Amino acid sequence: MFLSTIVIAVATSLAADQDAIKRARTLSKAAYETIYQHPFQPQIVGMAAKDLDQAHALSAKEPYVWLGAAELVLNDGFRSGPFLQSRSYQPGTLDRALAFAEGAIKLDDKLADAHTVAAKILLTLGHFSDSQRELDAARQLDPDGFKPRFYQADWYWKQGDVAKCREALRNAGAVAKTDWEQRTLLYQLEEMAEHRGDEVEHERIHKLLIALDPKRPWPHGNYGWFLLERERYDEAIAEFEKAVAFGSYPNAEEGLERAKRMRDAARPRH
Repeated sequence: MFLSTIVIAVATSLAADQDAIKRARTLSKAAYETIYQHPFQPQIVGMAAKDLDQAHALSAKEPYVWLGAAELVLNDGFRSGPFLQSRSYQPGTLDRALAFAEGAIKLDDKLADAHTVAAKILLTLGHFSDSQRELDAARQLDPDGFKPRFYQADWYWKQGDVAKCREALRNAGAVAKTDWEQRTLLYQLEEMAEHRGDEVEHERIHKLLIALDPKRPWPHGNYGWFLLERERYDEAIAEFEKAVAFGSYPNAEEGLERAKRMRDAARPRH
């Protein structure tokens, strides 16, 4: 009787542990994706961070807890500019985030997302050989995944191979399903259009980014700066005003004030 009670108690404890591990995976994976896809929305990121804390309490060895932490570090250390440029981050940010990604790989080297996050950070740091190694691992584990294909495209772009970059983007586009994935592709195409001085394509991509979600403030703000740089002041003001109305942020507010000043200065004086 005593032995059977112990067996039941142990079995119950093991089941509870397994439930905690499963719950930690569910919470932390969702939090990681949320932080990854909503970097400029502090309320959403804050709620995801609380879920990460809860997942960590359930299982400190859950790799998605570490990946979520890596994304939080990147989010907190981001200043401005392209996401995959080291100058866009405060000093030390990328190294701290990489340590979390490498920790996730140590916990589960069969997790494609862990290799993908490491590859992204290494790519941003300019460590191309190491980044390619992680991309190869991610592609083996997740052959149809969007992220490994997209970061492979950026890898080619940074290496100066435009033809292979375009091919990799087509491969990524073939598996893109969400608005976030479509937006990510457009940002890369925007950078390429800007680099070759294709004004028509550059503006077309700005409009496509707005069309994906017309109430998202950042595409309006970015388009506003595009228009301002080309001295199209009234159009720029209209876009900045939309950005501020949909979700005020300092960059758009600064652009709005600058556009108004430049428009007024450009008006003929009587």
